[in-house]
Amino acid sequence: MTTRNEAVLGISVGTLLDGRYLLEEVLATGGMGAVFRGRDRVLDRPVAVKTLHPHLASTPHAGRFIHEGETLAALGHPNLVAVYDSGMVDGLPYLVMEYIEGESLASIMAREGPMRPEEGMPLAVDICRGLGYAHAQGVVHRDIKPQNLLVTPSGQVKIVDFGIARGRESAEMTEPGSVMGTAHYLAPEVAAGEPSTARSDLYSLGVVLYRLFTGQLPFEGENPVTVAVMHRTAPVPRPSTVQPAISPQLEATLLRLLAKDPLRRYANAAAVAAALGGAADEGADPALDENTTLLAAGAPLIPAMVGGEQVATAGSGLRKSDVILGVIAVASALLILFRLVAPTGAESEPLGDSAGPPPASAAAAAAGNDAAGVAPPAPPGRPQPSGAGGRNDQKSSKRGRD
Repeated sequence: MTTRNEAVLGISVGTLLDGRYLLEEVLATGGMGAVFRGRDRVLDRPVAVKTLHPHLASTPHAGRFIHEGETLAALGHPNLVAVYDSGMVDGLPYLVMEYIEGESLASIMAREGPMRPEEGMPLAVDICRGLGYAHAQGVVHRDIKPQNLLVTPSGQVKIVDFGIARGRESAEMTEPGSVMGTAHYLAPEVAAGEPSTARSDLYSLGVVLYRLFTGQLPFEGENPVTVAVMHRTAPVPRPSTVQPAISPQLEATLLRLLAKDPLRRYANAAAVAAALGGAADEGADPALDENTTLLAAGAPLIPAMVGGEQVATAGSGLRKSDVILGVIAVASALLILFRLVAPTGAESEPLGDSAGPPPASAAAAAAGNDAAGVAPPAPPGRPQPSGAGGRNDQKSSKRGRD
């Protein structure tokens, strides 16, 4: 007699696939199918067997399922789940994958809450390594979220579920205008219906890390549509307002990952790993900290040279030619100003060493008298010295008497 569970899954515990893979236990079920713990009777090792729900056998989901096996079979990295084999049973496809002891990052976060940077940083770097390798092979995951990140007892992260991944040579498997991914981790451009890219994966990674270190998602809403709109339009709450222990540099890294404009995010996962490594050190990079507010507010990035390498900093988004013309204009203005105010002739003669500067109050009084055309008053008990104007008056009087 067929049990309800077997009818839903299309396959049951105890089934021997292709005379080799014995299904021993149901590990998880989902919208597309189920995952069993099994045993490879040829190599005598545990395996994970993923199967498709029977009612999806004649839908596009079957193509995505097969595509996942093809995608993972072409990849090989310690931070990506490995595919060993694939096949068909009663018209349903199945995948034989690496069996991973451990639990999902989603379960860990639900149980333990936000992680301290020293605890979460190794996990974050592992995700970056796996994503970086996949992106280098032209594969975009398109559904990075804690449920698809498994953590082994040794603390290593494995990225799983490449069912909706898109390869460099693969055709888009979604209908025009449709959106693939999970709303809470969806990049703004993907929510707008644009194709997913490696930088879309980095945005999703930013949401994962935001939740990992703060214990909260950046955006919550009544339904997926509301959340998707918030990803596109709402400013990201600064992580330090949620979790004050977050350092300025880690906050800058998270905000850059969550930039609305893909071009303002990190160029690749390796750059994210490097930034996270710096954020793990004590102290913040002043340049990064200075840009944090601009990044949160949506300022574009302009290129700058640091240590001989081009990096992006928050600014006005000027072109290189604009910057060069601006520098030339400023230099020309300074040169003209210098020529106008530079002393010439007798005026340029230095004061004698014995002529020290007057006290501040005396200098101010002298400046006021000169401005009025009046010589400064003589000290009490001493005759008033004749200025140039006085001598000219005496000569005029003498000529008059003659």
